[in-house]
Parts: sequence; structure tokens; C-alpha cells
Amino acid sequence: MIHIWTEDSENSCTVQFWRFIVSELCSNKAFIEVRGFNSNNSLYFYIESLYNKKQINSTDVYIILFDKVPDNEYVMKTYKRIRGIADKCNNIYLSDILCFEYLIITFGHLKEWTYPANIAKRVKYDKIMECVREFTQLIDEGREIRFSDGTREFLSGLGIKDKDIKSEKLAYLFMTQLINYRNGYFTITKTKLGDCWIKSCCYGIDNGCALQSKHMKSYEKAQDLFKYSLAKRIIHSAGIKFDSCDEIDWKG
Repeated sequence: MIHIWTEDSENSCTVQFWRFIVSELCSNKAFIEVRGFNSNNSLYFYIESLYNKKQINSTDVYIILFDKVPDNEYVMKTYKRIRGIADKCNNIYLSDILCFEYLIITFGHLKEWTYPANIAKRVKYDKIMECVREFTQLIDEGREIRFSDGTREFLSGLGIKDKDIKSEKLAYLFMTQLINYRNGYFTITKTKLGDCWIKSCCYGIDNGCALQSKHMKSYEKAQDLFKYSLAKRIIHSAGIKFDSCDEIDWKG
């Protein structure tokens, strides 16, 4: 059994995303559990309880999606506690990404999927992507978030002040600026993953969608989202293969 557990709620966009990936890419999906725990403490205490009671199943794989937020001392303290348990087990894998929104803004085909048709909007979109590249470099290198003066000035124009420059909040703000201006079908909120992420492309409707000419099937979208986002790194860190809808393999 493979368990994909997240600190987010059962109706969160995180759970919706992973259930979509599993349903589209895995033929034996009955052996994969995607579960939300509603809070980071609930997830931690559950894992701690299983470990203390020696109820971690040695033949199962546990993938823990817990936000690694470097500028939140309380969250990092809990993250390190889970890391301590994971280090004592050979089948618990703790993700090392900032948050779900970070997975979206670093998706390799984000621009291809969501680039606006309007020229004026493209200028703003491109500038935000420049900010995202600067932001992700800082995060990936483990550095303090100190933007260049030009980036700070641009962010200020968007209403993002210095007090808002916290990693998790920035990831969410960048994501909403890039995708939530659309027709609503690409919108992502805490509890909604827009239809254009998880459903086959519509036909005969000219709504300015960047995917209009591709007519991607839901299965193709799942492949794209998995292969060109941090989702693949998370799964592969546990020795699992989702690259084929007929192949799932994991370390025993």
C-alpha cells in the first residue's frame, strides 16, 4: 500500500491534485491512499502515534506532504520532528518542497498552459514570471528572501509590501497573479482545483485559453503535471514510478 498524506484538508486542492494524478496514471489505484489531515499537528501526531505503537507497516510506503517553510519557526520545528521519525524508518519519505503553490509556480509548462492571449496581460505575466524565477532561486538555494530593488518595486505595485515577503505567502500570491485572472477554469484556491487542470480540453469554445489548440485529454494533463512538476521528484524519492499508467513499483 502507498500512502500519500498531506497536512491539508480532505477537500483541499492538494488532495484533489494527487487524487487526479493517481486516478489518471495508476491502474492499481486501489492500493494508493491519498489523505488529508486538516492540519500539520494532526498529521504529525498521527505519524508519531503509529511509530510509538509500532504500527508503521514495513511493506507499505508513506509519502508525507508537509510544507517545508524555512521562515516559519513553528512549522519547521514540527517538520524536523517528522524528519526525526522518517530517519528511523526506511519507508517514510518526507517531501522537501515549500508548499503546493510552489509546485504550481515551478511547473515547467505553466506558461504554455496559462499564457494570456491579451498582449497587455502578457507583459505583466512575463514580469511576474521573472519575479518567480528570482524567488525560486532563493528558495532552492536556502537563502533569505531579499529581492532586488526592481523586483521589490514591481511587487509593491501589485500591493505586495515588505511585510508580505514570507515564503509561503509569496508562493500563493505569485500563483494567484499568474492563473486566477483567467476565465475561472484555471483558478486554484485552498479548496478548488480548476477544471482546466484536471479535465479534458473543451472543443468549439474560443475563450482565449492557451491550451485551445492542443485539445489535451485529462490523461495527457496528468502526465504533463507529473513529469514537469516537483510531483515527480516527490514520488521518485520514494522509489515509486508513475511514468506509466500500468507500472507502479516501490521499494520493499
